[in-house]
Amino acid sequence: MPKITPFRLAAVCALALSLTFAFTAVASAKGLMADLRVVGAGGKVLAEKTVPSASVSVKTSPKATCFGPGSGGSGDSVQLKGNTAMGLLASGAKMIAALRPLSISDHFDFGLALCGIGSSVAKGSSSWYLKINHKALEVGGEVAKIKAGDEVLWALAKTEAPDYAYPDELVLTAPDATKAGASFTVRV
Repeated sequence: MPKITPFRLAAVCALALSLTFAFTAVASAKGLMADLRVVGAGGKVLAEKTVPSASVSVKTSPKATCFGPGSGGSGDSVQLKGNTAMGLLASGAKMIAALRPLSISDHFDFGLALCGIGSSVAKGSSSWYLKINHKALEVGGEVAKIKAGDEVLWALAKTEAPDYAYPDELVLTAPDATKAGASFTVRV
């Protein structure tokens, strides 16, 4: 049996520590995982999957004029944080072709404006609606914080009366598990 010398012990510890740091760096580079659902024009589902969200750089678009003439983006790149709803959308667009291109304007002082996702573009009486965990927000997607496991919905919806029709959601609540033959309640 080989003798364990202090040098060998130190080398094994250094290797173990290096591997731990490497795996931690890979895990943090992937960012958090959240559920992304995108519903475009005509109610077409563009994406519905769990995606990793990490900070990402996206270019704004001079063609993102859904808020009127002259409201297009500068063409500059902006950094989106991975722990935001728009960061999740941009991360998803890197993986899911139907979400490309993103049409974003940085024209306004209040924040970024989302005009288009893939072939679904807001125009006239429609705009992009955002919900996190089935709750509407009062902030833009680039500052709307998300956590691992959150459900994020982006939906293109009509914004004029009488068709002011943000998408209805069907939510199903049921127990995670039950005993065979036992009664349980399900809510929709």
